[in-house]
Amino acid sequence: MDPWHYESLAACDGTRNCGGDACAGPQIRSAITTLKSGHGDQRRALRILVHLIGDVHQPLHTAENRDRGGNYVVILNRYCPVSGTESKPCKLHSYWDTKLVKDVLGQRTEQALVDALIQLPVSAGGEVDDWIRESNQLAKDKVHQYTGFACNVGPNRVKVSKAYDTAGAQLVAQQLALAGKRLADVLNEVYKP
Repeated sequence: MDPWHYESLAACDGTRNCGGDACAGPQIRSAITTLKSGHGDQRRALRILVHLIGDVHQPLHTAENRDRGGNYVVILNRYCPVSGTESKPCKLHSYWDTKLVKDVLGQRTEQALVDALIQLPVSAGGEVDDWIRESNQLAKDKVHQYTGFACNVGPNRVKVSKAYDTAGAQLVAQQLALAGKRLADVLNEVYKP
């Protein structure tokens, strides 16, 4: 299922690079179809749906810059835990996928975070491909706004500012709320009486 976790659109021009159905968008649509039919492996389809809707709302799951969605970009001045008390410079992807999410959670319980996210004003609508294009645009407008970014550069070593951290945490909170709302809308549609 590894290639399903992303939908590769070029970070600079939005060109799609997805092999057939082996990307997030087609797999989300397939999971919805399975759930609506009531046939097939319903639990598996639900797990795929929940996971992939979350993934496509993380901008680096939709943006490729010859850097494997930020996995080849090392942030020299931000550290991510490796194990126990050990840490190392974050990869850009891990920074957005994990570190900023943990920063948004902070000292709150998961329930307190959910309660806070529910209060964020989000306009959910759209279809899966719209979500992917929107997330790709956020990668262009917000994620790749660090010193040293260049189109089609690939591996890179960069530093980010405190302002980048703050803007990133705000975007992550917005995207978590949006993904939750869209997932709820999809489930309400699938299981409507």
